[in-house]
Amino acid sequence: MAISQPHYQLLRQCYLANLLPQGGSILEVGEANWYGEEIAPLVNDIRSLKDGERRAELEAMIGRCVALQGLEPVFAVAKVAYELFFRPAKITSVDFHGTDKALRLDLNSPLPFENEFDVCMNHGTAEHIFNVAQVFKSIHAAVKVGGLMIHESPATGWIDHGFFQHAADSLLRPGRRERILDQASRRGESGGGRGNHRWLEGRGS
Repeated sequence: MAISQPHYQLLRQCYLANLLPQGGSILEVGEANWYGEEIAPLVNDIRSLKDGERRAELEAMIGRCVALQGLEPVFAVAKVAYELFFRPAKITSVDFHGTDKALRLDLNSPLPFENEFDVCMNHGTAEHIFNVAQVFKSIHAAVKVGGLMIHESPATGWIDHGFFQHAADSLLRPGRRERILDQASRRGESGGGRGNHRWLEGRGS
């Protein structure tokens, strides 16, 4: 699903606060694409947050994205954002409509992952899955103890978007997660009272 500018800024703030694991494995529940044509914030951050060979590597990645065709650039730019903020060793995506590298697995059913990933990204996918409880169960099972889950989900007033809207505290169960690490603004993105929750969870034992 999409990395919008509000979501990008949340990742950026968490990176600057040293909340994001580096060099680990990421599970995407819904393969992320870059939302919109504006990539200047990402390019500027590459130049301001990185230097030397690493900056050159990321700038080269952006250059390759521009040369891609069809929908490939939007998926590739999202991967550059991950490289900037996580420098992951591995990215695994689950999506029927993603790139050729995405796993075609039904999120209504359990995923074949257990205690495997350092980070799970849910960029607004869960609300589109009818068996939404299973989605969150699969996410929690897939993330390592001490790992991080990042969720983006409609909060209120987004008519005809998916099956569900979520409150941040709906995911809390005693003894399962240590705490919600951060919760971003609930302001609507485009008027009409529409809003999203964006929050992070750390998995406990």
